[in-house]
Parts: sequence; structure tokens; C-alpha cells
Amino acid sequence: MSFNELSIIDPVIMDLENLQILYYHGNQISDLKEIDKLQNLKNLRKLTLHGNAIENDKMYKQYILSMLPHLEYLDFSLITKGDRRTASTWNKIQNKGSKKPKPKDDED
Repeated sequence: MSFNELSIIDPVIMDLENLQILYYHGNQISDLKEIDKLQNLKNLRKLTLHGNAIENDKMYKQYILSMLPHLEYLDFSLITKGDRRTASTWNKIQNKGSKKPKPKDDED
């Protein structure tokens, strides 16, 4: 799928349940939310996305690893325990910020 000027990850990818390697580098993906489409690919172990605009996002690696915690390689680099800890911490911070505030008890 690399070097095809693709700007989205086609949802048809989700039909490939046993997909283990996906090379999507050198395209035009600019929205990190496109990664969400890959969440159900539980067998995906290697993913490349370098050379896409999303690579410039400061939270690129953390976002991908929080969405795809089963990955072993990202952009041809082995995912380390440190990478996983950083992504886990980042994910906790993101989820904490998105929680709805608890309703206050009535003080009549």
C-alpha cells in the first residue's frame, strides 16, 4: 500500500482479520484518527506509516501504540518496553481528560 498517494486507510482493510504486516508509508495520511480503523486487526504486528503527514504530530507514536498495543514494530523499529510505558501513560492522561465530570450532590 506504500507510495500510492492515499489520504485515508480504506475500511476494507478491516476485512483482512489475519493481516500481520501493513506497509502504508509514503502516502498522504494527515489525520491520526485514520489509525482508529486498524484497532480490530488483532494480528497486526508490523506497521509502517513514516512519510505521511501524521508522522509530524508530536503524539504520533504514543497515539498509534495506544490504539494498537499489540504492535511489535512501527516504522521498521522494534517497540520497546519504554515505548509501551510512555504510550500507556499518555493514554491514561488522555482518558482522564475525557471523562465526564461527576454530578454534584444537591446541597439544599
